[in-house]
Amino acid sequence: MHAAKLTLLSLGLVTAALAAPAEVKKTADDPKLEVEVTGGVTSRSDLTPTVSARLGVDFWNWFTPSVRLVSVAPWSGSQSAWAIQAELRGHTRGSLLQLTGGIGFGLATANVVRAPTGVDADLSRPAQPWLTGDVGARVLLGPLFLGVSVGGAPLQQQWLASLNLGFVAFGG
Repeated sequence: MHAAKLTLLSLGLVTAALAAPAEVKKTADDPKLEVEVTGGVTSRSDLTPTVSARLGVDFWNWFTPSVRLVSVAPWSGSQSAWAIQAELRGHTRGSLLQLTGGIGFGLATANVVRAPTGVDADLSRPAQPWLTGDVGARVLLGPLFLGVSVGGAPLQQQWLASLNLGFVAFGG
C-alpha cells in the first residue's frame, strides 16, 4: 500500500515538473529602466553650463515617466541653482534612431542671472515652479543611447540644449 502511494506521489511530482510553465520571453514592449546623464547649456543671454541626471521607466516602448535632477552652474558651489522635476517623456519606436520629446514640471531653487563680472546665481528667491519642454533624437547602441535635445524653461525665460548619454536596463 505504501509503495503504491509513493509511486503515485513520485509520478505526480514528475508530471508537475514536466508541466511547469515555460520561461516567459521578454518583448520590446516590456517595461525598461532608463538611466541618463546630460551635459548642456542654458541661456537667457549668455551660456551657462548645466548637468542633469534622469531615472525613468519606459512603458510600451514609447512612454517614459521620469524624475530628473538638474544643476545650473554646478561648479559655483553654494551659488549653483538646482531643480528637481517629474517628466513625461515619449519616443518613437525605432531600433537605431528614435525621436524624443518631453515635458517636465517641478521646483527650482534659483535663477541664474549674469552679473557684469560673470556668472552669479540669484539665490534670494525661494523655491519656484520649474517647467521645461524639449525635443530631440537619440541613437541606440545596444543598451546604450546617445542623444541631443533642445528646449526651454518658459517660466525662467531660458532655453536649454543638452547632450544625453544613457542606458536601458532590466527590460525587453
